[in-house]
Amino acid sequence: MRTWSAMEPPDASLAERALAGSDDAFGQLVTRHQNEIYAYVFRMIGDAHAACDIVQTVFVRAYRSLSQLRDPGKIRPWLFAIAVNQARNWLSRRRPVPASMERADDDDPSAGQRVPDPSLWASPDAVYAAAELATMIVAAINSLAATYREVAVLRFQHQMPVGQIATALGLGFSATESRVRRAKALLRAKLATMLSDT
Repeated sequence: MRTWSAMEPPDASLAERALAGSDDAFGQLVTRHQNEIYAYVFRMIGDAHAACDIVQTVFVRAYRSLSQLRDPGKIRPWLFAIAVNQARNWLSRRRPVPASMERADDDDPSAGQRVPDPSLWASPDAVYAAAELATMIVAAINSLAATYREVAVLRFQHQMPVGQIATALGLGFSATESRVRRAKALLRAKLATMLSDT
C-alpha cells in the first residue's frame, strides 16, 4: 500500500472534492492508487498489457460512477471493488496467462517488493534464501483458486484490512474473514509442501 506524507490530503478529502466536481482531486486519487490497482489486477490475470487496459477502465468507471460513492472515506476499497469486477470479467472471457513465478516481471510494480532489501541481510546465502522464499510465496498465491487468490492478494500483498476486503469483494465481514482464514490455511499447506520438496 502506498504511503504519502502528512502534507498530502487524505483520500477522504480528495474523494469529497472529486464528488464536488474537482477533476484535479480525482487525478490525485488516480496517481495515488493506480500502481496498487495495477499490481492487484496483474496478479489476478497475469497479463501486463491487459492489466494496463483494465486499470484505465477502472478509473474511467470510477469517474463516471462517483455519484454512487456513499462514503468518501472508503474510496480505496471502492476502487478495488471496481478492479475486482473488471479482473473477474476479463478472466471469464479469456483464459488467463499465469504470472511468472520464477523471476520478477519488469511490468509488475510489486515485483521489487518480493525480495527484501539485501542490505538488511548479513550474507549472500541469506539474500538467496529470502529470494527463494519470496518466489515460493508468490507461486503459492498464484496456485490458489481465484476465490482465495483474490483475498490473499488483497490481504497479504496490499495489507488491506478484512473490512475493506469485504467492501471490495461485495461480501459480508464474516464471509470475508472466513475466506481469509481459508486462504491462509491453503497457503501454509502449499508452502509446507514446497519447503519439504526442497
